Amino acid sequence: MNATEQTLKTAIELPDENIIKLACTGDQGAMECIYRAYAPRIFTLMNRMVRRRDIAQELMQESFVDVLKNLKSYRGDASFYAWLRRIAVNRCLMHFRKHGNKESSLDYSNEPGFEDNTEASLDLAKTLQCLTPKRRMLVWLHEVEGMTHKEIAKLMGKSESFSKTELSRAMQQLRERNKPPQDEKKTLGEAETKQIRDRKIVNKTIQTKNDQISEVGLCTPQLNNS
Repeated sequence: MNATEQTLKTAIELPDENIIKLACTGDQGAMECIYRAYAPRIFTLMNRMVRRRDIAQELMQESFVDVLKNLKSYRGDASFYAWLRRIAVNRCLMHFRKHGNKESSLDYSNEPGFEDNTEASLDLAKTLQCLTPKRRMLVWLHEVEGMTHKEIAKLMGKSESFSKTELSRAMQQLRERNKPPQDEKKTLGEAETKQIRDRKIVNKTIQTKNDQISEVGLCTPQLNNS
């Protein structure tokens, strides 16, 4: 086992704060460890937002370059993933600002190599497809990532009321899209509340949260450590 492999093996076994300290010194093994640990989850987030695997890969790479360049600014007042996610979401928002709400008509779930090609994942993709990019982001961050409206508002540069209102509209949009046929409505029962219906809509998302990607298939971004 060479020095780099030993460093990586050691880094993987250490808590985040020690990995970060190693990475801040320019240790390539620690940087690779950070990338391997978080790239799948960040890729999933990006892919759900932009609905294009190639663009999601590009945005993820750019996000990790930002992360590795700014490691020393991480103060530890939030989890490392939360800090990394903020950088990734900012990259996503920059993409939306540049391209507006225009999206390709390409059905990304049918692309060769699509990593979430399971029935549940494809159902989820189709469910969220009716939403605008920012509303998809709100649903994902609130329902899957578990972020509060205050956190989302700060991240998006908006007010809490904006986050609450847009999420409510997004959920209404999803309810309309997933409304059962008239003859099935009777089986729902009067006791089923709006919140329960909302939770059912995103339930597949939450169930598959920790099993989104088996392989990202990308190389670790390289930095000039000078």
